[in-house]
Amino acid sequence: MESNKTLAGISRYIKKSPKWYYFIFPVLFIYIINFLLIKSMVNFIFLSIIPFFVFIAMDVITIRLTNKSFNSRRIIYLDFMSFLSASLFLWIFLALNSIIGLNIVYLIGISTSIAVFLRFLILYVYYPGNMHYAIILSPDYSYSILISSLFIFLKTPYLPMFLFTVSFSSAIFLLFSYLFITLTTKKFTRKYSASVPEIINFFLNRSQDNSVGESFFGKIYNKRVKIPVKTVDIKDCEKSKVILIFPYVHPGPFGNLCSSNLPEKLSHELNMDNIMVFHTATTNSNNCGGESDIKNIADAVKQGLKDMHYSDTVSEMKKINVNGYEISMQKFGNYGFSAIIPEREKFDDISLESGLKLIRAMRDYGMDDFALIDAQNDFTKNAPELDNCSQFIPEMKRAFSKLSDAYPARIGYSRISARISGLAAMGIQALAMEINGKYNAIVLTDSNNITHDIMEKSRNELSDIVDNLEIYTTDNHVVNASNLDINPLGLNCNPDDVVNLIKTAVKDAINDISDVKIGMKTVYTTVHMGREDSFKTLMDTVLGAFRIAKYSIGFILIASILIAISSVKYIPFLLR
Repeated sequence: MESNKTLAGISRYIKKSPKWYYFIFPVLFIYIINFLLIKSMVNFIFLSIIPFFVFIAMDVITIRLTNKSFNSRRIIYLDFMSFLSASLFLWIFLALNSIIGLNIVYLIGISTSIAVFLRFLILYVYYPGNMHYAIILSPDYSYSILISSLFIFLKTPYLPMFLFTVSFSSAIFLLFSYLFITLTTKKFTRKYSASVPEIINFFLNRSQDNSVGESFFGKIYNKRVKIPVKTVDIKDCEKSKVILIFPYVHPGPFGNLCSSNLPEKLSHELNMDNIMVFHTATTNSNNCGGESDIKNIADAVKQGLKDMHYSDTVSEMKKINVNGYEISMQKFGNYGFSAIIPEREKFDDISLESGLKLIRAMRDYGMDDFALIDAQNDFTKNAPELDNCSQFIPEMKRAFSKLSDAYPARIGYSRISARISGLAAMGIQALAMEINGKYNAIVLTDSNNITHDIMEKSRNELSDIVDNLEIYTTDNHVVNASNLDINPLGLNCNPDDVVNLIKTAVKDAINDISDVKIGMKTVYTTVHMGREDSFKTLMDTVLGAFRIAKYSIGFILIASILIAISSVKYIPFLLR
């Protein structure tokens, strides 16, 4: 099994901006070091203190006026990092000045200009369609020190040389920053014919228009694929109590893009809120393109509901363990479904090809229809993809042959919505089944995974009510919209709140239990998906760009520094 790379893989490169007061003591500490090294109070005030505050004021005015998404916290963070990088390089230059051999004033000018390199990398992303803004605003720190230097160098021979030092060095660092971006993004741009700054800016500002993301992912999810949509209708007195939907598409990539937020989108398209949309055997390569695909899936559900054979009996719920994977299963009539649970062997997503192979094997075995669920209920970072379901087929056939649908179908349903971090619009849903005098429950949380702590607490607190409690998730990537990393239910909220909701949902479902009929139908429809391993290829390309950046930035930055220092040291001499 290969590692299942997701958008969470790039989340570590994106840091939130700290609040402004976290920078007070670091700035004071840097000022103390700068004063001890510069030694001249006049130079310290006009080349260190004043430029930094002029710099902040310039950024607040110019950046906020030209880019609303670059808020004050981001500005303060960027300015602090610019100040820190300038100070660190000044300390390095002073330590090596016996080799460099330049006046400290010019070393201050070069080190301040280095901030242009960092700033252009950032601003290039935030001004994707207006690179001239990034070019003009990147040297704001250089502008500020030039303005401040006029007060001490105006009538001295230092002024022309200082102006040349800052201006020429800033141009060098701007040029090399652009070369660095071109080098690291060349492969991505060539492969996807996409604007890298536009895409990165989209990821950083996810509350904005989705058109950039839709256009980009539309190039990845563009292969027409026929997929099964399995529908289970649970009827009470000829009225659907709840409809279980097993669409073999993946609910990603994140936010409301493509097929992410699939449960709510299907609910709107079907005009039904009594649906449970299960996560099936799919990976991020099986995200689908957009609205037309959602409509096709919904139409398949409607078509399935029109022609369905029903059973009024069910089997007990059974669990088996195969090679460290736990598999739950149940029959109703000659239909059935199973969920693969990452018990000892952890996994994240099941390959579509492998899952469909298992389904075909169960139908060939004699079942009229069969659905496979990925429980997606064990939050484990960097878990591999499960791409071998064939290992389960012999044991599953044996187990299903022993299941008897001898019990009357008595099922209840409930749904609870709540505003909790990590929980999407469909909330927490529960199916309760009364089988042979005992209660069994299946809980489906509209979330991208769930913490083990919540499942254990829920099972413990409901142990005196239900004989068996299964907790699955929809794997809905919409909850990742505010954070590229995975946001499993329970990680960023009070787990007890979720446990209480699960308890309430199960109890409500038990109270709703009645005699029902259950039918199942598979309808095939066509959607736009990625090619096999398309998402992995995307992630490999993105992470490859980060690797190139990691290994090349040192060389490029050192080369630009050497050129800047050599130019300041020798060009004026040659022009004499």
